[in-house]
Amino acid sequence: MPDKPDWNAIKIEYISGTIGQRKLAEKYGVPFSTLRDRACSENWLKEREKTKNAIVSKAVQRKASLASENAITAERIRKKLLARLEREIDEMPEDLLGTLSRQTNSSQTVDKKQKDNIKRKESSREYRFRDMTAALKDLMDGFVDEGEKDDNSVKVIIDV
Repeated sequence: MPDKPDWNAIKIEYISGTIGQRKLAEKYGVPFSTLRDRACSENWLKEREKTKNAIVSKAVQRKASLASENAITAERIRKKLLARLEREIDEMPEDLLGTLSRQTNSSQTVDKKQKDNIKRKESSREYRFRDMTAALKDLMDGFVDEGEKDDNSVKVIIDV
């Protein structure tokens, strides 16, 4: 053990917040009262709080930045899903309902293969429509409070 304690190392270790004054005194072989008096006279506690606040502030900034990026991505996906849903809805009456009713009404000789193709197309589109609707709902539930849902709001929750 050195004759003279490394007060800079002790101070840095205390300010970093990893260890308390009593344990530092034991670790470096200095009397607790000496360490406490030096910490008090040099305002180590104030520096420790500043360091802690700076670390927390940086962590919050990183989380906020990540949350912001996630919200932007979610909004972009939401807009794409809504546009896709609109296209599916616009196409549905003409492609599905209209095709089936026109073919069956205008010609009773629509063969079974054509009917099966139309039904398969209808079923496929219905499942895509359901999947997109479910994806949009999941996306909105993850970012927006039920009481605050509208087309323009995204709620971001940051927990530190």
